[in-house]
Amino acid sequence: KYFEAWKSANGLLDFTDLIERCIEDVPCAPGTPDIIIADEAQDLSRLEQTLISKWASRCQAQILIGDPYQALFCWRGADPHYLFEGLPDSPEHRRLLSRSYRVPEKVRQVAMKIIQRVSGYMPIEYKARPVNKKEVNGPVEEGEVICSENMSLKSPGKIVEAIAADLEAGMTVMVETTCGYMLNGVLAELRKVGIPFANPWRKKNGVWNPIRSSGKRISARDRLMHILAPHKGVARAEGEDPPHMWTAREFNSFASLLMSDHTFIRGGKTKMASLAKSNPECEMSIGLLLEIMEPEFVTKLLELPDIASPVGMVEFMYQKMLTDKRSKLDFPIAIAKRGGFDHLMDKPKCFVGTIHSFKGAESDSVYLFPDLSPSAVKGSHTQHGRDELARAFYVGVTRARTKLTICRGSSRAAVNLRRYC
Repeated sequence: KYFEAWKSANGLLDFTDLIERCIEDVPCAPGTPDIIIADEAQDLSRLEQTLISKWASRCQAQILIGDPYQALFCWRGADPHYLFEGLPDSPEHRRLLSRSYRVPEKVRQVAMKIIQRVSGYMPIEYKARPVNKKEVNGPVEEGEVICSENMSLKSPGKIVEAIAADLEAGMTVMVETTCGYMLNGVLAELRKVGIPFANPWRKKNGVWNPIRSSGKRISARDRLMHILAPHKGVARAEGEDPPHMWTAREFNSFASLLMSDHTFIRGGKTKMASLAKSNPECEMSIGLLLEIMEPEFVTKLLELPDIASPVGMVEFMYQKMLTDKRSKLDFPIAIAKRGGFDHLMDKPKCFVGTIHSFKGAESDSVYLFPDLSPSAVKGSHTQHGRDELARAFYVGVTRARTKLTICRGSSRAAVNLRRYC
């Protein structure tokens, strides 16, 4: 009531208002298409379905693509039964994709046992991933399903050990939970041992993408690589002067982390920031450094014996950083120690996130955790809530291309997925 009044007073419309306006006032889809294609149709709300049906009545055809087993957004009004209701049931109007090109057989069997528990279950059988894509009707990939007794969210060290082994074997790895906060222990352990991780399907989430740049945001990896700019792609003898110094943009990216005492002259940081803004690609010559830095700092920077090595450069700058700022570089430094500085530029092969965030994604190896939030536990007391969980875990299971590891719940607030193994 208050939200509606606020929108009205400010002349604003939300997404639902826009859909309603279109149903009332827009007879045809924009561009007057001949065909409307709706992908992920299982996640459409009844209101969105009404609009699509209205627009489709003015088209030559409409094509709905979806999987009712993967309806994850019922909390916002999605209705997976839409794909079954009100549509022609004749073979020429309904086509079943009878082959998965991701899921191996053993993983498929677990997934089907989970999804069969939804109310109103309607069988949609499909075959597992073939060993050879060119031989569609040939043998299927068996895959592997592991029900772990000793891995739970309370033992992040064991989880990360298993992740490291999979990565060493050349696999991509995915860690899935029902809620983001449940990943905190695993993320802390990954940072500690220096295993890079990301979630390419949720790029705006900085917690899941700590070493990725995003817009104007400078990542910790960027700062470390900027410190190493004089060493970029250059092999030189000890004591030999670098062929170039930092640009103003590069130096300024980590200058804010450095302590002022015995490092910058008065007003040096402000002058550095101004130079980086006005002339970002300006090379930081010795003369420019002396205009903003204490002479003693510049002398040590140039004369330190091991400054000729990337490790020496990083250690020198790290010691000059403010104590509360050093943690910003701890993770990329740990990555570099584990795999070398070049490893910082490689795309992470360990993916972390919630089941919802991985919709449409896949990985060679998947670690799935059955823990539930308090609200999910409360919801599981209803059939609707149990259906939501079954569909969510079906999606979680079917992200695996080769190996699925179903982990143990860390408390009683968890679904016993291991009974499906």
